[in-house]
Amino acid sequence: IPGDYRVLVADPNEVVAPTITAPADGSTVVAPVTEIAGAGEPGAEIAVTGDVTSTTTVGDNGEWTVPAELTEERDYTVTATQTANGETDDVSSTFTVAAEAPVVDPTITAPADGETVEGPVTEIAGSGEPGAEVAVTGAAEGETTVGENGEWTVPAEIADAGEYTVTATQTADEETAEASSTFTVTIEEEPEELLAPEVTSIEDGDVFGNEDAPSSVSGLGQPGAEVNVTLEGELYGSGEPRALSTQDIEPGTPLANTAEWTIDFDEQLQPGTYTLSATQTFEGETSPETVVSFEVTGADTGADGGDNGAGGEDGDAGTDDGDLANTGAGSMLPFALGAVLLLAAGGGAILIAQRRQAGAEL
Repeated sequence: IPGDYRVLVADPNEVVAPTITAPADGSTVVAPVTEIAGAGEPGAEIAVTGDVTSTTTVGDNGEWTVPAELTEERDYTVTATQTANGETDDVSSTFTVAAEAPVVDPTITAPADGETVEGPVTEIAGSGEPGAEVAVTGAAEGETTVGENGEWTVPAEIADAGEYTVTATQTADEETAEASSTFTVTIEEEPEELLAPEVTSIEDGDVFGNEDAPSSVSGLGQPGAEVNVTLEGELYGSGEPRALSTQDIEPGTPLANTAEWTIDFDEQLQPGTYTLSATQTFEGETSPETVVSFEVTGADTGADGGDNGAGGEDGDAGTDDGDLANTGAGSMLPFALGAVLLLAAGGGAILIAQRRQAGAEL
């Protein structure tokens, strides 16, 4: 097959270096230690010297072990010398044997020291000696017992941004140890919601007479926003920033409806029932809508809705259940009666005067 290739051939003379895996160098183990274990070149001879003396052969799996009897509490050192293909190599391990396992020191794993986390922080977590008591102080306070899995948690209520420090003090076998963590909490602020614009010139349920029917609508909105009004399906104000404010708004100022806006309908509305909705758009966000319903009547709402002088009651057209139309004669009757009485009184006075004159002549 055409092409450039590199063929890697293992060196048959290359030997795997020996290692001591248990007890590992620098470790502390619980007495008794009954074997020394390691790895090396399969088939190679291993000679262990030092505080343990023994020989063995590395198995086909590359592992080896030799027996040991280490019970005294102290430090030990063993050396494993491997011989393979006429070459020798060695490795050493120094470890400590203790009567019982050392107490596990406490740690704080969350929030870890130096970590920046997004709040709120609802718990402090860590690890320690199983069964030990842990007391947490500082930005959070609480007590708990380390579980069998070596882990512990205490509740916390850290809701504000800032830097905090907590300390975990562990008590085990009358010995105490502590760990501290200083961390930073950040709080992601909820974005402000753009308010629906306010409609101030028309209130929901308003009734207008024909003469004062609205020809525009006004209200308050977010400074710099664009207000759109829909009246019975017709859109007004779209694409034009009709609600620009003259105020100087500082960055970070909370959203508020403080700018006046007005949108014209081009002419007074005709009699009818209307539903108007208004929204505003600011920095790419569109607000909820404000909806008002109102009515324009065919008459002037300032007129008295009772006796309107037309001879009827409650606005009737001068008829009462089929009666003849009222021509106004009934309202002239008192004047006619008064005139008759005056004439009668005048005639009686003239008659009395004539009789008195006749008696005087006799």
